Amino acid sequence: MKKVFLLCALVCLTVSSAEAGFYSQSYDASGSVAVALQLDNKEIYNLIISIELLRKPQDGKVYESDNYENMMKQISVGWQNVAIQKTLDLKTIKFSDLCLLKSNIEKGISELIQKAKIKNGISSDVEVVYSLSNFYLLEPKYN
Repeated sequence: MKKVFLLCALVCLTVSSAEAGFYSQSYDASGSVAVALQLDNKEIYNLIISIELLRKPQDGKVYESDNYENMMKQISVGWQNVAIQKTLDLKTIKFSDLCLLKSNIEKGISELIQKAKIKNGISSDVEVVYSLSNFYLLEPKYN
């Protein structure tokens, strides 16, 4: 019964995120964070979160400016702080609330992007394309 519940909860995650969790593939440490997370059943897991940023869209001069590059550097570092803080703010979480946590992290990243645009003098019209490419739980292994 427990396995059926876990499987149903995974359906709410995106297909790529769910597949990553099932296969426990390694993740790129440069664009990823691992945060310890306690589920409401008192089990502790590592939540793996990765981001993909589209750094150079095909059109427009703004994407080649130093200000744009500085903004992208700030975002590529700052998103990790957002993800860690949003996760650690929760003492425990229900498995079914992982979708809500992912949404909160995405909102936090969007706010970070807006602040970085203002700080670097980038127009609010300029798109910053990103995707949370991995979002899955990994059971810690103890040797």
